[in-house]
Amino acid sequence: MTHKNKYSVDQLVALFKGQQWDKIVKNAEGFKRAHSDHIDVLTMLAVTFAKNKQLDKAKGLFEQVTTIAPKLSSAWNNLANAQRDLGFIKDSQRSYEKALALAPQYPEAMNGYANVLMDLGQIDQSVEIYEGLLALNPDHPEGRINLAQAYTAQGQFDRAKQQYVDVLKKHPRHADAHQRFSRLHRYQQGDDHIKAMQSVLAMPNPSVKETVLVNHGLGKAYADLKNYSKAFGHWQAANKAFKDTINYDFKDDQDVFDRLHQWAGAMPMIGAVGSLKRQPIFILGMPRSGTSLVEQILSGHNQVYAAGELDALGLVIRKNALSMPRLTKAGLKTIRDYYISEINTLPTDRPLITDKMPLNFKWISVIRAIFPEAPILHLKRHPMAVCFSNFRYFFQSHGMRYSNDLMDIGRYYLAYDALMQRHMADHGDAITTIDYEALTQNPKEHIQKLLDGLGLEWQDACLNIEDNKRSVKTVSNIQIRSSIYTKSSEEWQHYETELQPLKEMLMPILDRDGWL
Repeated sequence: MTHKNKYSVDQLVALFKGQQWDKIVKNAEGFKRAHSDHIDVLTMLAVTFAKNKQLDKAKGLFEQVTTIAPKLSSAWNNLANAQRDLGFIKDSQRSYEKALALAPQYPEAMNGYANVLMDLGQIDQSVEIYEGLLALNPDHPEGRINLAQAYTAQGQFDRAKQQYVDVLKKHPRHADAHQRFSRLHRYQQGDDHIKAMQSVLAMPNPSVKETVLVNHGLGKAYADLKNYSKAFGHWQAANKAFKDTINYDFKDDQDVFDRLHQWAGAMPMIGAVGSLKRQPIFILGMPRSGTSLVEQILSGHNQVYAAGELDALGLVIRKNALSMPRLTKAGLKTIRDYYISEINTLPTDRPLITDKMPLNFKWISVIRAIFPEAPILHLKRHPMAVCFSNFRYFFQSHGMRYSNDLMDIGRYYLAYDALMQRHMADHGDAITTIDYEALTQNPKEHIQKLLDGLGLEWQDACLNIEDNKRSVKTVSNIQIRSSIYTKSSEEWQHYETELQPLKEMLMPILDRDGWL
């Protein structure tokens, strides 16, 4: 084979059709040199890098394509997808808008743009676009699934369920539809949907996605039926299948925790000078510890805007700081300015905004350095309830990769606890710890204390959360549509036998904090 043929367009097309991604990556520089202005070549290379999770390289190539062909709508759509995957939501929004300006009825750009609006919390606008997409293209299963998610975020559960039913009529193996329907459905003995999910797994060679999501759906179904051992078995099968695809090693998370301990106690204070339009309130803790409930309570107050789970702080720290043994004033200023630029664009005039990204517990030292006046609300809940809830729900986000194995969850919880002990020693006077169990058992008293601590007057809407019609995107969006519920921290006890190894791992914390 000659050098020319090795890097020919036909050779790349053959490799691309054969999904030989490793060979394409190995020869990517040769293909780029031979065809530096060839749109199709650059696009195939970019798609290959995206499939290999090399998103920065994919984004760079898609940017090249938009420079060469600025009027090609698919180029802007591809770039927008890569930007969104990397967390550059505002950049992604602008790229989708350029794609749609060139092709207003481009289905994938419509779907992607609506997804970005969902990311930004603009749920009503996203619903309009999804509905418009489906009016043009009724058999667009991803658009219909996304519309159902938007309806769920709005609390329109019956409309959401109907969308999933419509998808499954035409696509009976659609794993996303099965899993998401299961979260909204209350199962009874002999339920036809259980049979439908079982039939997917009984078919020859179910895909990894089907194995993961349908097992999660069956876990929810059998939990409803109080067949707890069978429910746990399905969750375990789902989590194992997913963990096998992501090659997770707890050491990667431990390295981050080690870095954060290295930062703690040696952080210069720079404050939030100048352009901060509104004060953030950070609601943080282990995922599934009650952060959504506290945000729902505060969002009932007319001085507070609920911004949901903002990834801005984690994104800029991961991108610019995690490789540094110490953070300098210049590094902190970069983090602060980026975060301020993000929250200043939120669509609200209210003086307070909530950022309820639970994993912001990692960055408390940074928060104290750049926003010394910002309230930090740390949720504490029964460790077994938290860890079990992490195990039973499906999370795709990178920060939740630990949640697919009980021992990984236990290791992560121990690391979280050790870091929080350090944060409390360094910044305890600035951290308000909220006891989830106490809050749910005596909500009025604890909500009053919370509002007093934030300098806010009492408003009944903070207690009557079931009347709050705001849109909520997290997996808690079903629970917080109900009045404050007191029994959720007891559910793990149905699985005490299966959870015994985790309980033994957490025994020092359970004993220390009086959970036994």
